[in-house]
Amino acid sequence: MDEINTMDEETRIITLKGLKEGYLNERYIQFQDNKLIIDKNIMNLDILHFKIRNKVFQNRLALKTELVSNGINVVSTSWDYPTDRLAADTEAKISFEKLCIEYDALAKSCNFGNNTERLQLIAKERPLIPEAYYTIGIDKMAELKFNQSNIKRHITKQLDISQREKIKRMIHEQIGIHKPIELSKAKEIIAEIYSFLGLKKIAKAIDLKEFFHCKEYVKKCNGKSVKCIEIITEKMIG
Repeated sequence: MDEINTMDEETRIITLKGLKEGYLNERYIQFQDNKLIIDKNIMNLDILHFKIRNKVFQNRLALKTELVSNGINVVSTSWDYPTDRLAADTEAKISFEKLCIEYDALAKSCNFGNNTERLQLIAKERPLIPEAYYTIGIDKMAELKFNQSNIKRHITKQLDISQREKIKRMIHEQIGIHKPIELSKAKEIIAEIYSFLGLKKIAKAIDLKEFFHCKEYVKKCNGKSVKCIEIITEKMIG
């Protein structure tokens, strides 16, 4: 390029004309005042994009560190990717909703080189997210306000299993094992499950015994005797 720019003007103009008609990559080299000017900013930007796409930088923090180490002052950034914090600390308190939103963005985007690694990280640390994403979809998850209990119920409803198994799973999720519950409350939960699954069936607390080994007893609550039921173990259905 220096060789061309130091030519006498007449020769340089003829040479530049030939270059313009050829295959000169004008993304990086431009013509200005009958001279060739290289745009180093665009070159460096494309190199950066190449490194991102090819996973040289595994996360935004690594990229920021690289920029700072090369004398670029990163004053502020709008990057806020929960997986960066999750990668640093798997016990980090990150809302389920934020991770769902990022999972959706990652699944739909190819803008950053380590999308796959971050999707795998979410799947490992929060397995409910990919299960829900590919079973009921992000729109339904948002409609449910990212409530995990409701999301699990809708996942179960979509599964290709018997209604009996769906009922058992929902009871297990909502009542649990070795967790005493008042008979009246157990009845309410079972009735809601039947309704959710579209079953026209009268709910009774003792319906729990169709699916689980249970024990009933009476306990005192605020000076009153309250009938309770407790799930002990699941019944093995042959």
